[in-house]
Amino acid sequence: ASFCISGGLVSWFARRNSNGGAEAGAGDNIHPSESKRFKKVAWRCIPLLIMGFIRLLTTKGLEYQEHVSEYGVHWNFFFTLTIVGLTSTFIRAVLRIKNPIWWIGLLCCYQFMLTRGGLQEYIEDAPRHCGDKHEGKGNNLFLFLFGLGPVCHLFAANREGLLGSIGYLIFHLASEDIAHYCLWSCSSKGKDQDQNQNQGSRLVIVTVVSWTVHLISVSVLGIQASRRSTNMSFVAW
Repeated sequence: ASFCISGGLVSWFARRNSNGGAEAGAGDNIHPSESKRFKKVAWRCIPLLIMGFIRLLTTKGLEYQEHVSEYGVHWNFFFTLTIVGLTSTFIRAVLRIKNPIWWIGLLCCYQFMLTRGGLQEYIEDAPRHCGDKHEGKGNNLFLFLFGLGPVCHLFAANREGLLGSIGYLIFHLASEDIAHYCLWSCSSKGKDQDQNQNQGSRLVIVTVVSWTVHLISVSVLGIQASRRSTNMSFVAW
């Protein structure tokens, strides 16, 4: 999670109207040329993808001990970083979505599917092969979508990594907006003393909101933090 968060804190989108990020576009707008960033990021993600396959081949070839409940049978965090990098750049540069309401809504929908749609149970208890006996709602959903073909088997074997990428994507998008609000937008305004005061007050606001959301989700809604599913409580924490 720290890689997704730190990447979001210093991303081009977070720095888009600061003095140090003037190349990202004037003011709070996204320059039309930013759509070309997706191609650049895609090329930069190729090494991550290669490292992911190298890790997969070496761990399987050497029979290195690993816990499949972490990311799945074949998945690893290099693949997650690739998905997060490509998807976040597509959202910000190609679709030009900069309103934080979008990722907040995505988080709420994802948590609803985890709680009410049976995805949490599916991630924790479902077998690694489609068609094995499991009556959970999440398993039935993916059987309906993919049938009993190889796609369904591959998804079931790597469900933690694939579904968890949604939470890590939200981590990254949230970090970009928090960094823009608390750090980079303040760096282009006023004197150093005023800048530090603005940054401090905004960081306090974000911290209070985050802990409030975490306490409500855990204590009121009963959503225990889960790294396997990267649910709402985990993201807020």
